Amino acid sequence: SDVCSSDLKKNPNFISHIAIAVLTCLLLLVIIQWDKGLFKAEFHEGDIALRAIYAPYDFNVKGEINTKLTDAAIKKVTDSILPVYIYDPEIKTALIGKIESIIRSVLTLKDDSVKTDEEKATKIKEMASSYNISDALISGISQLSDIDAFLNRAREAVKTLMAYPVVSDEEYARLKAGGIKTVKLMDKATGEIKIIPVDELLTLDDLNSKSESFSFALVRDKKERALFLSLIKSVLNLNTLYGKGKTESEKREAAQKVQPIYRTIEVKKNEIILNKGECIGKERITVLMALSQSDNSAVKASGVAAVIILVGLFMLLVTLYIKFYEPRIMKGNKELILLALISILMLFIAKVIVVSPWPSSLIPVAVASM
Repeated sequence: SDVCSSDLKKNPNFISHIAIAVLTCLLLLVIIQWDKGLFKAEFHEGDIALRAIYAPYDFNVKGEINTKLTDAAIKKVTDSILPVYIYDPEIKTALIGKIESIIRSVLTLKDDSVKTDEEKATKIKEMASSYNISDALISGISQLSDIDAFLNRAREAVKTLMAYPVVSDEEYARLKAGGIKTVKLMDKATGEIKIIPVDELLTLDDLNSKSESFSFALVRDKKERALFLSLIKSVLNLNTLYGKGKTESEKREAAQKVQPIYRTIEVKKNEIILNKGECIGKERITVLMALSQSDNSAVKASGVAAVIILVGLFMLLVTLYIKFYEPRIMKGNKELILLALISILMLFIAKVIVVSPWPSSLIPVAVASM
């Protein structure tokens, strides 16, 4: 405190001089540190490098997307998506309705309106043609003693058999050939999805075999069993189709979630990043951008410390020079402010020229002294 009061007595402008010095130092630091994020502005693709740049430390750069690896990752993910098959329960209802319609038509043959055998034969042919079944089947059903019981058994058989997912022979063969073990089965009515083994899918041949086993359990009479099987096999149909749109939609969604794989550019310490006079390419721009944005705290701290030391030495030299050779400047503030403004302005002009494509020889060094 004694020293401060002594300085204040000798120089009443001591505090303002300190303020000018501190403010000048801060502005000089800001201008010098301006180039910390400079590579974006200084370099553009196709420019010619005005100076050589070396890597200050080891670092890795994320380059362009590695198309080959990214495509392989997408293929691996999409190949793991199970194919979707859509089971339609409404087909079962439609087939039961068809059987009921056939039986109702057969019952009309017993009406009094059908009197002669010729009329009956004509009507049988019409029925068989409309339902795409044989005349013998229509005729045989009409001769059964209990047609209602026959209808109930046929209805139960179709209900049970069509509960299985039934695909075409071609579709089943395609799955087997592709080595696919499991699929997604979606109920068209409820939207419920479950994963099932491919072996649980049936073809029409498989379903016909099941219907034969089923007929032995339901029908004892051999003649009636033959009619029963003929009717059931005539109506059984596919009820499960490949959901191509749904499968492709799931594959697209899975593919969109795959993160792109980028090429890694390894840069070693002291490796030359850019030669003076070199045409700057896209990859070099990427490396320079990464260098300018890298978060190496130790390097940044050492850089700031070096700048602070340089500015401090500069201010010390200027202060000593003024004190010993130009003491009159210390008497007021105007001269010091002018000197500070000249220093700040010259450094700013120099920085602008350095970061621009212009040659450094354009820096007006002599202007300050003038």
